[in-house]
Amino acid sequence: MELPTLTALEEGEPLTLYLSASDIAVGAVLLTDRKTVQTPIYYISKTLADAETWYSILEKLVLALVYAARRLKRYFQGHPIHVLTDYKLKSVLAKPELSVRLAKWAIELGEHSIEHKPRPAIKGQVLVDFVTEVPTEKIQECLYEQQPPTPTDESQKWTLFTDGASSGEGSGACLKLINLDGQEFTYAIKLNFKSTNNEAEYEAFLAGLRIAKKLGVKFLEARVDSMLITGQVLETYEAKNDVMASYLSQAKDLMQQFTSCKVVHIKGSENRPADALSKLASTSFEHMGRDMRIEVLDNPIRPSTPGHGHPNGNRCVDAEDANYVIREIHEGICGLHAALRMVVAKIVNAGYYWPGMHADAVKEIRNCDAFQNHVPQTLRPQNKLVPVTSAWPL
Repeated sequence: MELPTLTALEEGEPLTLYLSASDIAVGAVLLTDRKTVQTPIYYISKTLADAETWYSILEKLVLALVYAARRLKRYFQGHPIHVLTDYKLKSVLAKPELSVRLAKWAIELGEHSIEHKPRPAIKGQVLVDFVTEVPTEKIQECLYEQQPPTPTDESQKWTLFTDGASSGEGSGACLKLINLDGQEFTYAIKLNFKSTNNEAEYEAFLAGLRIAKKLGVKFLEARVDSMLITGQVLETYEAKNDVMASYLSQAKDLMQQFTSCKVVHIKGSENRPADALSKLASTSFEHMGRDMRIEVLDNPIRPSTPGHGHPNGNRCVDAEDANYVIREIHEGICGLHAALRMVVAKIVNAGYYWPGMHADAVKEIRNCDAFQNHVPQTLRPQNKLVPVTSAWPL
């Protein structure tokens, strides 16, 4: 296959930019029209990072435009750019309320002379030779994002305040629902399991969504003072560990069950009632009012991660695998024939857990001949010595 030759620019001539996006990469090609023939000037492409692969197809196309503007800054500053695409990128960039990420990109692209035009028939074979077109299964996603749902009626919106607290005495959560008439419904939740402060915040948020759904709420605005929850839900933060990812997945599933669900970050001073009640719920319910609804959770609301059974996220194994793990750590390739305490600690550090692991380790260690032969022998008697004096002669 013979690729077209790159062409030098003329001062001030308009340039044409084509964009492309796939599941793992984005690209762009810059061209100029010379005698009704599209001649390429520059090719660029970028492999998406792991977090960027989760972007919607429209966000990937805008990312390709932003990346092209950064790499080809001199071309963008010295020439008018015509972006030819079948998707309404201009209307998406004009609505900063859709995404914080798109709002930042719109500001960055505002310094250039960019004009968006519908893509006509392709005159040359540049795109065929260069880009991978948008998959057909993604086209419907683009059409949906180009036509966002109409704004909700503010008169039908319920308001949700949530807060969670964790301390040495325990963990608790509190949420407050305000209906259309301004009536408040307060719920206090006692968490009978170990949790961090972020996990308690998520438990309160998930409980609020669950209760609002049971009440038949269709339009909901959740106001939380946790920057972590707000950032992860709005996709400005990344859920790095399995626990947070599990909470985030459950939250998104519950939010999709509403006609409209919006998450807004508020200051802690605006959420003092829920904050105070969550701290009180983490210790006891004795001082709470009778009109407050109380719930006790013995297990987290979030779905348990498959293959994990320990609160710290360690993998729970069966009896056969447990014996293999003990033997491998005790007398395997890297085994030290260590004693019980070190073997159990190494098992936990390796990411395994099961009930009765201490008893199983004792049984395996006792059957290890090398350990029994070389274990340090203590010369200290098991019982205290009792002096025996000879009887007095008669």
